[in-house]
Amino acid sequence: MKRAGAVLAALSMAALVACSSSSYKPDSQDGGTIFMEACRPCHAGPSSPGGGLAGRNLTARQVVARLQSGGRGMPAFPGISGEARDNLVRFVVGMSRPQGDAP
Repeated sequence: MKRAGAVLAALSMAALVACSSSSYKPDSQDGGTIFMEACRPCHAGPSSPGGGLAGRNLTARQVVARLQSGGRGMPAFPGISGEARDNLVRFVVGMSRPQGDAP
């Protein structure tokens, strides 16, 4: 039983470390590519450290604020800016809409 607790603690720490890097700077301007590289490790789905984004119905303002300031366990990503940030924000807002809603 102690071993299972230690394994769980190690996995939790690994997930935290994976989601703590905010030095990411995109090589691409494509929102989907940036999401796959910077966001997916923590937002791959409901059981991921940051949870899935589908159905959260996020606004562009919310996404920009979280990218700039971080919060609730998410680091800020100051290296994602300009056109790359705008494209990522559009991508995240679109994927966060309840299924069937048009962008």
